[in-house]
Amino acid sequence: MATSVQGLEDIVAGEIEELTNKRAHPERGRVEFEGSLREMYRVNLRSRCANRVFLILEKERVESLQDIYRVAKGVDYSQIISEEQSFAVRAKRVGEHQFRSPDIASEIGRAVIESFRDSTGKRLRVNLDEPDVEIHALLRDDELIISVNTTGESLHKRGYRRYQHHAPIKPTLGASLIRMSGWSPSESLLDPMCGSGTIPIEAVLMALKVKHQRDFAFERLKIHDEELFKEELSREVSPERPEKIVAMDISPKNVDGARENAESAGVLDKIEFMVGDAKRLDELIDFTPEFVVVNPPYGIRSSRKGAIKELYESFLLSLERISDDTTLVLITAAEKEFRESLEKTRASEVEERFVLYGDLPARVFKVILG
Repeated sequence: MATSVQGLEDIVAGEIEELTNKRAHPERGRVEFEGSLREMYRVNLRSRCANRVFLILEKERVESLQDIYRVAKGVDYSQIISEEQSFAVRAKRVGEHQFRSPDIASEIGRAVIESFRDSTGKRLRVNLDEPDVEIHALLRDDELIISVNTTGESLHKRGYRRYQHHAPIKPTLGASLIRMSGWSPSESLLDPMCGSGTIPIEAVLMALKVKHQRDFAFERLKIHDEELFKEELSREVSPERPEKIVAMDISPKNVDGARENAESAGVLDKIEFMVGDAKRLDELIDFTPEFVVVNPPYGIRSSRKGAIKELYESFLLSLERISDDTTLVLITAAEKEFRESLEKTRASEVEERFVLYGDLPARVFKVILG
């Protein structure tokens, strides 16, 4: 089970199917797929869109805490946890219930300890702060999924971000927007409000098929196969050199910061950087961008709604003047302002979807200009 930004599950599913050659099934906020340790390693190493990968231990309908305890106790945790290791349970609850998430965590924790004692005669240690193994429980309405975290910290924590923009986009979301656009490395890509450079950086890393270089939680699981992992780690995948990727921002500080992040990610020489106003693209850009992927200001954290509408309108009209069937993918929480601005152009909307970005409801628009 791979977790996803809610609303972009099919994008994550498509990526997983490409990586594993297995069918993937989008659900709300997650994607489920079958596979061996090899597929689990591969998705953890190479997915740019998923946040975490979990191994599902049990999935069942429940009505009460007693049901939750029963389901959890039926799992043999000695298959994945060693006697000397510690564990913690993280629980999330969605829907109407007569109990809270901490109650779920408590019942499952008790079940894990008793199940492990039944299997081994040993009592597992609990460590809520830095456990060796994290058991996760998701209860959505009456569906309970008990799983183990194979990733560790979320994959959106790439490790290359030295410069922090005040409203950065998560790399996993940025990568999902790029995939949604349909861009390929042989085509030009522009981010005219690049902030800290996440979208252009992710495009290059996607083209080069760069693996995540980090520690993973699966390395602490009893089922871990170090030889198979090293085999997957050294597996060669043919990279593609991106044709033209341009990162632009009106703030020189942001452009310098984006350069710093690109250097940290090892892709500085693959991106063209420029300081410029997205409202004047027709005066600044000397090429026709085939794809534009952008996370503009929303008018929530830092700007006024009137200014946001003027920004969107000027940006769209300016982009339209240099476009020739250009695909634009844009995410915004200022849905009304973007719709009204879009009406001033001859753009045709291809797709629109609701996404939940953290706790922020937003819309992703895909349109064709020119």
